[in-house]
Amino acid sequence: MIVNNIDLEGKTVLIVGAGGGIGRRAAELFSEADANVVISSRSEPELMELEYKLNTNGNQNILALAADAAVETDVEALVDESIKKFGSIDYFVHTAGTGVLKPFANITPADFDNLINANVRTAFNVLQAVLPQMAAQKFGRVVAIPGILGKAPMMQASVYCAAKYALTGMIKCLAQEYKRHGVRFSLMHFG
Repeated sequence: MIVNNIDLEGKTVLIVGAGGGIGRRAAELFSEADANVVISSRSEPELMELEYKLNTNGNQNILALAADAAVETDVEALVDESIKKFGSIDYFVHTAGTGVLKPFANITPADFDNLINANVRTAFNVLQAVLPQMAAQKFGRVVAIPGILGKAPMMQASVYCAAKYALTGMIKCLAQEYKRHGVRFSLMHFG
């Protein structure tokens, strides 16, 4: 199927954070466009339910793999299995993340580490795994969704904003670094 003049049939889309919300809806839309869809989340029950829904809607090219994208070995297995099944990863959609809203004085070191890991480390790990393959094939599309907190401050969201700003900055830098390799990056700042 062609969506916005883009033929997605036979293209492989990896969606990290597909267990709910934006990631889940992205999986549904890419599936409707006849793409090969790899869905990943830490929550296996949510993934299995989504995989069943996508399969019953007619797309048999679905691969569901539970993985913690903040863990390098999980990401390596995720990317290896995806390429083994579909041959390549053409699109990567990063929707993984979490937030904590509380006064800065109440943020703990554990909160800080969790926010950086969930919002930045997850993207970093997957990008480290998929960008060499995308660059080698001279094609790749990366969509990261830091939301509005990736470009606008908010009270009681200092570390959450810091994580989202870091994701935004990393994606903007990678866009410059990889444009000569045919890899394009997009940021979505809605909210």
